[in-house]
Amino acid sequence: MFFAISKIAWLFLDPPTLLLFLACCGLVAARLGRARAGRVLLIASVFSLAGMSFFPVGEMLMKQLEDRFPAYVDDGSAVDGLIVLGGAIDPALYIAHPGSGVNGAVARVIEAARLARKYPRARVIFSGGGDPGGGAEATEAHVARELFAALGVGEDRLEIETESRNTYDNAIMSGKIANARQGERWLMLTSAFHMPRAMGAFRAADFDVRPYPVDYRAMVGRGAWRILPGAVNGLTFASIAIHECLGMIAYRLTGRSSAFYPSP
Repeated sequence: MFFAISKIAWLFLDPPTLLLFLACCGLVAARLGRARAGRVLLIASVFSLAGMSFFPVGEMLMKQLEDRFPAYVDDGSAVDGLIVLGGAIDPALYIAHPGSGVNGAVARVIEAARLARKYPRARVIFSGGGDPGGGAEATEAHVARELFAALGVGEDRLEIETESRNTYDNAIMSGKIANARQGERWLMLTSAFHMPRAMGAFRAADFDVRPYPVDYRAMVGRGAWRILPGAVNGLTFASIAIHECLGMIAYRLTGRSSAFYPSP
């Protein structure tokens, strides 16, 4: 139920959709004799949409999410296992056009393959899963097996979790597969912007993992304060960042996270 509600809610809360809807409401209000209220709603919606589109509003929020958990520092300690969260592969598109269907989150798989070679005794669990949709013949987890093999991680190293549909499922189900013993060190790889929500979920699931953020997207320093080259970039950043923020709130309210805004 939570999965279905979250998907339906996001259809209406995604910033571009919500702002366009409010702009339309402003036009309707103006036509119905509420001219002042309609103008305020329309102007606020248009300016908000323009601000998110051409200025780094969403990117700045993304940077805050990405900086919440610092990059992993190798102190020389042994690593017992790697948890790799899904979200990098569209299985339907990948199957239809091999080599396609991956996004920036594929850094999770690439870095996990590098770490698997660095720590040859570490177990590797890919968690990402169910609800293939789109007529795909396999879930993302099944397709990931092929990618890992191409990157040199054989089937004898890889453990696949195929049932999870969201981050909390990732934490619960990968924890059951790992069955980690006290004192073991497990690294959890996901996109940096997603790490706060993921860590909150893993803590709520009582799975002690070390954050290993990858797939950084926001620029740093002065270069971030710029006019974006296209509206799509700005809206994409805003959508991702707001989705994560709302996700953290929903997770905390439903007991799926240890905090509203998890920290190191």
